[in-house]
Amino acid sequence: MSQILPGQRLLQTDYAPVEAGLHRFITELLFRPLAQIWREEVGRRLEYENSAASDRTSLVKALRSGRLQYSVDAQGRGIFSGESNAALGRALRALGATFDSRERVYRLKPEEVPTEVLAAGAAHASACERAHQRMEQFLLGVQGQVDQAVARLNPLELRAEQATTRVTEGFQDVVRRVGIPFVKPDRAARARLSAAYTQNMQLWVKNWVADDVVRLRRQVEANVRSGARASTLAARLSARYEVAQSKARFLARQETGLFMAQYHKEQFVSVGVPRYVWDTSKDCDVRLGHQQLQGRIFSWAEGAPAKHMSCGRNCNPHEDYNCRCVARPLVDTAYNAKFKIGDVYVKEPS
Repeated sequence: MSQILPGQRLLQTDYAPVEAGLHRFITELLFRPLAQIWREEVGRRLEYENSAASDRTSLVKALRSGRLQYSVDAQGRGIFSGESNAALGRALRALGATFDSRERVYRLKPEEVPTEVLAAGAAHASACERAHQRMEQFLLGVQGQVDQAVARLNPLELRAEQATTRVTEGFQDVVRRVGIPFVKPDRAARARLSAAYTQNMQLWVKNWVADDVVRLRRQVEANVRSGARASTLAARLSARYEVAQSKARFLARQETGLFMAQYHKEQFVSVGVPRYVWDTSKDCDVRLGHQQLQGRIFSWAEGAPAKHMSCGRNCNPHEDYNCRCVARPLVDTAYNAKFKIGDVYVKEPS
């Protein structure tokens, strides 16, 4: 009699709590403080007034907020650049500025710019300089305390127990249908699993934070070199924020997959089921090396042969990056005993 058990797939709901926890952690550690520094030094963006009587006021406000900037190029030509609207256009033309349709900027000689307009632009430039300096100091501080920051990432903040509980409950549902004994983790056991999960995740996060701090410092420095524009810095930080979101999803999925693989290995080996059949998702996204493992028998202890794995070492399903394959446990029956490691499994004829 043959017996091959169903496998447990890693679901988005399994790692979603950890993804949210990681995203919140990196936001509070890096991105929210940077945004706060900018608000304190530069201030919030101001809404423009559109009446003709307030055109000059709108221009001054736009320059103070950084939505519009005035600079002098190498040829000594004064340039108004940045965001614009009808009121600002009217105010600039009233000053005698001309619109350069090719460059999409207004031009006006420095000696023709009113003092209050120059002062508004200078005030914003000074505020931006202070903001950039504070951001640099903040990131340097975080860079020197990465270990302490990551150590504060505890199981509760990470929502580790939610992820490990979802995996163990999914495992329970699989084995219950085939009659394999399973002891549901009690509170103490869940706490141990959660703590171990968090400890493993902290190693990933430590490298992530250290790398992100360096990259954010480069973005701030690059923005200073390119003119310290508010809109440019916002775009640079927004891009890094999107990368952080993707990284949180990747790390949550990867660590939960590793936890699932290790948990399966321990549970099945403990009840005398040391082997499994590799089962892919059977779609066009399955990597070639994993396609070659489809239907073959491997052991939990040794994993699949390294020559087929993208990570360069023996792995079980879910251990390789973004692996969506599953391990279908193979019960040691008389029929199954004739198959060796690496054989393609063939079900017993009905």
